[in-house]
Amino acid sequence: AVVRHAHHGYTGVVLGWNASCEAGAEWCARNGVDDPRQPFYTILVDVRDRPAAQVTYVAQGALRLLSGGGGASALLSHGTRRLWLQSQKISAPTDDSGRPCTLPH
Repeated sequence: AVVRHAHHGYTGVVLGWNASCEAGAEWCARNGVDDPRQPFYTILVDVRDRPAAQVTYVAQGALRLLSGGGGASALLSHGTRRLWLQSQKISAPTDDSGRPCTLPH
């Protein structure tokens, strides 16, 4: 899935997720996490939004869905935005039972 961070404005691709924050209390306090019980997503950030290759860990409440998942291997696009992925297979995140997870639009 292609997402945009609601506060920081960068675009990225969901690589994985956790049912709740697994980063620990100190990290949550340092990053202003108010509800560590919500799902958290690992995001590969578009290098045009942040110059160095970067992976972030973001609360579901801070993400907006731009386009759904599906198996993209080298290139995902949303309008004119493109995310080059070095032939990784990306698919929509699912929960432990295999059901698709939903992100707010």
